[in-house]
Amino acid sequence: MASFQFKSTKKSFEVKDEKGEPLKTYYIDVGNVQTLKTIMTRFKVLQDKFESLKGVGMDESAVDMMVAGEKEIVEALLGDDWEILWAECGNNVFSMLQLVNSLVSLVNDSLRERNEI
Repeated sequence: MASFQFKSTKKSFEVKDEKGEPLKTYYIDVGNVQTLKTIMTRFKVLQDKFESLKGVGMDESAVDMMVAGEKEIVEALLGDDWEILWAECGNNVFSMLQLVNSLVSLVNDSLRERNEI
């Protein structure tokens, strides 16, 4: 008899402090339609904002836009811990961008894994 078993698409994502000590482990359902939409649309907007600043320089409003974009992605994927993570990184825009890039990589790698099946 033929059968099929659904496989979980939840992935663990550990966030560590500067010393490498774990702060918290999150579980992200990378196959969830809302997660995929968030990554595909919001990260593209954030990338476009960074690209538009190349060679132009950054003013206060540009920095505010980047932080708002990062916050939106982090809250959508990791929940309500933005303030904790923002404080932990010392309000560093580029540290949070690295966090966002890691989240995007987690989803992209998971999609590649699934497509290889």
